Amino acid sequence: MENLTKDYLELSKKIPLDDSIKFTLILNLLAVKHSIRDAFCWIAPEFPNKADYEGHWSKFDIECDGSRLHLLILQNICTDLGLEMELVDTRHHMHFSHILIKKTFPKILDSDIEEIEKNIFSEMPTFWISSKSIMNHIKNHNDLHNYEISKILMYPSCCGNWFVDAKTQQLINIIHDHIGSDYDPEILFTSVYARSNLINYCIQNYGEDNPRTVKLNAEMISNAEKSSKKFSFVFHNAVCPNCMNDLDSPTMKLDKKYGDFAKKINLELFEYLQKNSVNTNI
Repeated sequence: MENLTKDYLELSKKIPLDDSIKFTLILNLLAVKHSIRDAFCWIAPEFPNKADYEGHWSKFDIECDGSRLHLLILQNICTDLGLEMELVDTRHHMHFSHILIKKTFPKILDSDIEEIEKNIFSEMPTFWISSKSIMNHIKNHNDLHNYEISKILMYPSCCGNWFVDAKTQQLINIIHDHIGSDYDPEILFTSVYARSNLINYCIQNYGEDNPRTVKLNAEMISNAEKSSKKFSFVFHNAVCPNCMNDLDSPTMKLDKKYGDFAKKINLELFEYLQKNSVNTNI
């Protein structure tokens, strides 16, 4: 308890950020240090690509909701806590559920789905903070897809699967819009010309508010807002209906685990996050 209090007081002085981000960052850092979490990551969409700058990434700032923190400060904090911090190569991006797509369109090629994925989902720079052993796993993983990332971040699989399935259903809806009800799968999914048209249509129209996707988008946004109010201490949006409705859900258990730990760190931190919830952008 004394070490937690000491760490909290020192971190509060070192992190010049708004309370929402500062308290979330402190909770994350100490949770990883004390093995309450395996790791956490900070996605930095505005961070420059490696090809656009010389030297080490620690000379830059990182931005979150208008607040900025010099990365060298955060790197030194991690070192003092015995943690590793790395800008991990963004060679991986989100994957759709190929199994779900193939249940509807058995003839579609995996390579065509992968081409759509590559063009729809951005590969954003991501800073990871973890123990050395976990960091080695992250850096050396050959296929750091969304399922594996969720596992490392200790997100409930039910929420991760629901999110991916919902995103995948949007793509299935887009494909339906393109091909209609009367189509020849032998031509659509084997002809180079037809496949190219399908890929381009999906890339151009994915995420548009067409009638097929409006309901899914509204449900995801609604669940994310409800999740923030219901689960103050979890670092993911509890988008799946089970976690939103089950009183003994995986998310509920995580919320209690992180909340109990936050209370041990500092009462001010605990009460602020209990009222305002953690910042899920970190």
